[in-house]
Amino acid sequence: MGVWPSIAALAAAMVALPATAIAQNWHSAYTDLNLERCTIVQQADLSTDFACAGWDGFPVLVRYGEHRVFVSYGSDARDEMVWQQSVPSINQTGETLEWLLTDGQRPVATILRYFIDRSEIGGPDEQVLVVTKIERGNTCHLAYIDARRNTEANQMAREAARDLVPGWDCETMPARSVGIMGVTGFSQAR
Repeated sequence: MGVWPSIAALAAAMVALPATAIAQNWHSAYTDLNLERCTIVQQADLSTDFACAGWDGFPVLVRYGEHRVFVSYGSDARDEMVWQQSVPSINQTGETLEWLLTDGQRPVATILRYFIDRSEIGGPDEQVLVVTKIERGNTCHLAYIDARRNTEANQMAREAARDLVPGWDCETMPARSVGIMGVTGFSQAR
């Protein structure tokens, strides 16, 4: 009977190993998020949707709405939770999209800088890195990093992706702040 707990522990460790091993083999690639190179797919009074090509042609959908930007990924981008997620206040995105890729070149996450305009409240403009998990039917924001208050914000974003993407459930797990968060409207770091 003493052998079974050891076998169970070994089996559990083996199940957990692939996600960790895959995460450790991720690497970064970069693409421009230049809307002039994208195609307008829908226009309304207060918003425009753009279809863009990301890493290796991976679909990126961008909505510039009234004062806010929404970004989603994949062939079903409009159906993903991330299509309903943005950052607080008036915002716009940076022009560089960092893709975290498996050794097989499959995107598992992105890191995108958002610029937040705080002039409406008399505060300084802010910058937040948004880490988004990419998985069909399970694509969402999972971490926010204050890029002005954390000197290693880019590395923190990569580490958050590596730690959180495996096993992250968009339906049950709210995005979290990582590191020092001085931008209002985000949950506290956990």
